[in-house]
Amino acid sequence: MKPNTIIVATDFSEVSREALRLAGRVASRHDARVWLVHVYDPAPVVGPRPTVEHLEVGASDDLSQQIESEVEQRRAELLGDVEDVVCRLERHPSPAQRIVALAAELEADLVVVGCHGRTGLPRAVLGSVAEQVARHAPCPVLVARDVSDVTAFPGAMAVCTDFTEASGAAVDLAASYAKGSDRTLAILHVYPAEPEEPGAPPADPPNVDEAFAQLRAKLQATYQQRLGGRVAAEAHLLTGDDVAAALCRYAADHHVDLLVLATRARSGVSRALLGSVTDSVLRHAPCSVLTTQPATSD
Repeated sequence: MKPNTIIVATDFSEVSREALRLAGRVASRHDARVWLVHVYDPAPVVGPRPTVEHLEVGASDDLSQQIESEVEQRRAELLGDVEDVVCRLERHPSPAQRIVALAAELEADLVVVGCHGRTGLPRAVLGSVAEQVARHAPCPVLVARDVSDVTAFPGAMAVCTDFTEASGAAVDLAASYAKGSDRTLAILHVYPAEPEEPGAPPADPPNVDEAFAQLRAKLQATYQQRLGGRVAAEAHLLTGDDVAAALCRYAADHHVDLLVLATRARSGVSRALLGSVTDSVLRHAPCSVLTTQPATSD
């Protein structure tokens, strides 16, 4: 799962700076090629273009030159330590669609994008498309949030499993990123707690001891089967009615730097448990999120 080809998207916002920083870190660790991409719509608009907030709008050729200059500045500033960087401008009305298509064309191993959370924060253009890219990209997607020490990335990691083959692939991906680290990988499973009546004391789910014993055995089996001593790992069984909220709460409480989980892009078809909560995790996680989308289907 070593990434050889990485696509990182920029819209020249602060969140996309984080995406470039993390892409550079991953590329340096794995000696990968980085495609630095900016997608813009050349159609005439009134007022500033949202993807290039600080550039003046002029003729199409002039705009392309200005954007090319800005992209090159970002490359020099944030990817200067990466030996193999290709800058690419893409004219397309939908950044998400073009990034996904480009990932397929280049057979990318990883796409890196920036994202704001929804709550109380205005979102940059890349923030608004990060969820679409994560759902539809043919490869893992790293949704980057602020990392204080990029040289230590990925740092503390956690991966969520629902015991499906899809989430098993997420465990494998997390292990590949954790390999060589002195940190312990946390393997998480969220057990949905029974809803409580207002004012009533917390109630245990039916047969909770038996259910927890079975789930812990599954987690241990996942650890043995998927990791087999390749990385240090601990299994944690969480409870909560909201799976995404439980994962985000764990990430915050344990200062997780990277949360890994599986996703799906199956419109009109019932999705796996993790696929149904990925969007919410992407919006609210206090850390960067790495999603994987296996080719297998449930």
